[in-house]
Amino acid sequence: MTIVFTVIAVGVIVVIARLARKLHSLPWAIALGLLLGGAFGNLTDRIFRAPGDFQGAVVDFIAPSHFAVFNLADSAIVCGGFLIVILSFRGLDPDGTVHKD
Repeated sequence: MTIVFTVIAVGVIVVIARLARKLHSLPWAIALGLLLGGAFGNLTDRIFRAPGDFQGAVVDFIAPSHFAVFNLADSAIVCGGFLIVILSFRGLDPDGTVHKD
């Protein structure tokens, strides 16, 4: 299963890197930066953690009581995704234009 998550993370990183060239909106840059940082953080954990290359797992170290265990990369991904939803509902496009429906 690790290889599937690794491929997904690499795909997300490539897509965000390509989208970043067309950004003209600071809020979108922040949102995609959070997604990129989270994906890269989890990817690094998967690649370099024991038992070996591309066989490791992500270490979740934040464990609040009565809630899921997660890590900082997971938080960045969730915050970035939440910000993208807000930006989409407000009609702000990644190119900086605002559209009203």
